[in-house]
Amino acid sequence: MRNINTGAGAVEVRKEGLEAQINRLAELIGRLENKTVWFDLHQRLTDTDGTTSASLYLIRKEMKVSQKQLGDFCEALKQYLKNVSAQRDCFHVTAVRLPDGLSFVVYEFWDGEEEWKRHLQTAACKAFQHVKVDTLCQPEAVSAVAVPAAWCSLNRD
Repeated sequence: MRNINTGAGAVEVRKEGLEAQINRLAELIGRLENKTVWFDLHQRLTDTDGTTSASLYLIRKEMKVSQKQLGDFCEALKQYLKNVSAQRDCFHVTAVRLPDGLSFVVYEFWDGEEEWKRHLQTAACKAFQHVKVDTLCQPEAVSAVAVPAAWCSLNRD
């Protein structure tokens, strides 16, 4: 038995009963999330008006920066993220600084591979590429994959 203070007085609750309820609730939430994602994906894939893309192109760039060049890299990264997020064909862009403090991962979601390739020719992309040449201590690792657009939905109904 365990006492829980509810404000109206202490209530005794069996610990295993509470844990079982929490586990059951977590299971139900997981099922609901799976149904919502599947429905959203199914709806997007069967949309016939041609305005919804069935997939997005995810680019993952992992970079390790030289300690001496960290400040320059961070300033250039901020500017790059600002420029990319303003581009019409970029669904979303974000950067994560890893715990070592010198490694960064940038995730870019593009409407398609062709849109990303066009982006590679922009002045903002080329400028950031030049900064990376000067600031990275090892080659950048880039990977790309098509992901269902429904996974990236901003609609949280």
